[in-house]
Amino acid sequence: MCVLKVTNLCKSYKKKQIVNNISFEVARGEMCALLGANGSGKTTITHMITDLTHKNSGKVEIAGYDLDSEYKKAISRVGMCFDKFMLFEDMSGYENLKLCTSLCTGEHSSIEDILDCFGLTDAAGEKVKNYSSGMKQKLAIARAVIKKPDLLIMDEPVNTLDHKSAKELYHTLYLLKEQGMSVLIITHLIKDIEPYADSVVFIKNGVIQLKGKVKDIIKEKNKDMEEIYDELC
Repeated sequence: MCVLKVTNLCKSYKKKQIVNNISFEVARGEMCALLGANGSGKTTITHMITDLTHKNSGKVEIAGYDLDSEYKKAISRVGMCFDKFMLFEDMSGYENLKLCTSLCTGEHSSIEDILDCFGLTDAAGEKVKNYSSGMKQKLAIARAVIKKPDLLIMDEPVNTLDHKSAKELYHTLYLLKEQGMSVLIITHLIKDIEPYADSVVFIKNGVIQLKGKVKDIIKEKNKDMEEIYDELC
């Protein structure tokens, strides 16, 4: 089943084309990486997918729901974690997640399980303002995951993490993916994501340069993902 379907997405600012005719899909239980340099249009694309930015044309479907005509149903299926964490700094990690679950209208994971999943159990009672940037990043992702979304969208999720923590996070996301959650990750850090991504979409200047299954692209190009990224982006 296709959890995310993006068709002919376009966006322009002041007559300048920022995103041009973008189309791709993410299947259930698939991790897809949207790859491109800074300023390539990646974040604009994800903001249009989540209706944070108005699109000029195109169509977005989430879990079978059209984002325009069935907005509430579509957006309720999405968990989001962007560059601004938007956490309540004077509340504990546990309280942040408790507030999130109190606002959920559907099924959600237990707070204890999510804290354990992201390695935050020992810090659950501490105020978030005392967390490191890496811990805040993990908590923000935990908050996005706790409502059991069909689709998790993350913009540069490992920017504040060291290499070991980044590997641990991707492994956690891999386990969630194996349980049926679809994951769309926006990043320019190829080495960390390569072992876990099922598919990739290479973006340059708002245009798709290449898309497909990671294994197929590597076999076809006979190069590793970093070499392909350098060539295309």
